[in-house]
Amino acid sequence: MNGVRLGIDLGGTKIEGALLHPDGRLAPRIRIPTPQGDYHATLDAIAGLVGELASAHPGHFPRPPACCAMPTRCA
Repeated sequence: MNGVRLGIDLGGTKIEGALLHPDGRLAPRIRIPTPQGDYHATLDAIAGLVGELASAHPGHFPRPPACCAMPTRCA
């Protein structure tokens, strides 16, 4: 394990992903639009984003720890 973390921010209009290095440096982010009204397309978009991050940072994959944040409403 190299200490790198993978973060995914799933929002209503965009999905953003980045790697966070152990020293606090944030690798360049990748941002794509969130598919609207299509759950499977959203999952495919997240998988594609992770694939793009893997291609951009091959030494840190296949499995950095990951976190996914998304908006929600509390009732």
